[in-house]
Amino acid sequence: MHNISKRQQEVLRAVIENYIHQGEPVGSKSLAHFGQFAVSPATIRSEMAELERAGYLESPHTSAGRIPTHSGYRLYVDTLMGERPLSREEVHRIREHTFRREQGYKNVLLALSGVTKYTSIAFIEQLPSSRILRISLMFIDLHNFMLVTLTGHKSARVRHIVPERGVSVATLSRFEQFLNEILVGRNSNDITSHDIFRLEAIMEENAHLVRSVVDCIVESCDTEEAKLQVEGLELLLEHAEYARSQRVRDMMRLLREQNKLASAIAAANGDITIYIGRENGDTALEDSSLVIKKVKIDQGRTAAIGAIGPCRMDYSKVVAALRLLADGLEGQ
Repeated sequence: MHNISKRQQEVLRAVIENYIHQGEPVGSKSLAHFGQFAVSPATIRSEMAELERAGYLESPHTSAGRIPTHSGYRLYVDTLMGERPLSREEVHRIREHTFRREQGYKNVLLALSGVTKYTSIAFIEQLPSSRILRISLMFIDLHNFMLVTLTGHKSARVRHIVPERGVSVATLSRFEQFLNEILVGRNSNDITSHDIFRLEAIMEENAHLVRSVVDCIVESCDTEEAKLQVEGLELLLEHAEYARSQRVRDMMRLLREQNKLASAIAAANGDITIYIGRENGDTALEDSSLVIKKVKIDQGRTAAIGAIGPCRMDYSKVVAALRLLADGLEGQ
């Protein structure tokens, strides 16, 4: 990294923040016009030229102004960026949706996208298979009953069962007794074909109940494979950097495949991790930035929540939103 003066750091910060908010190459006259520096445009122009030679700025062919390079953004987020406070409305929106988790993390991600105006993502760590604590069969009528499986994750999974033939209250009570005797304390990996054959032998003429019920119990113990959740995809199209259809297709491919993005998320550590451009490890993201915050959630799991947008991202706002969101999730 080149050593740059204090004034050059301030010029670089001003260029980047102007470019983030205006989306146009920044010239020395515009910085001087808005009174950001008590020096002449010529002096600012000289400092910008030095920053270009150092690799932190570059000049687009179509403009006399300059824009940040990936190295410029990296220096900015590592040493120059301040954290912008969120508005009262933005704080309220994040706090309100942090506690509304009836749709998984959908509401959390919608709030993050709504505040930052970037696509939001979450990658939730998978829970291990849970042990069975209690099985209950609830009679509805001869052709319907409910299966309730209480697992070690303190969750009760409820399934509606429609048996092949009519079933009585007494039969369900007997079946429930033997299910608990044989399966309680097991997880899905411990349940074998021998257990199924044993239950079928016990249930005799009602053996037809066994396999469908045991299959549902196994599903209740298993947790879904960790998946990437994405909200606000349409926000990509609001940024000029994604105006080319090929770039959007590349991004959609990356989000569908998940593996590379999941690897980058898993490697994130510390308070906030910011990947800029080629640091993301995929050509689909070479002009994008990914900001990730790891969060401790329920039952000792970790979630990685973040935002994807152009390198010309409002990093300070995204970081402030992620920290507030993380505080709310970890406080539950």
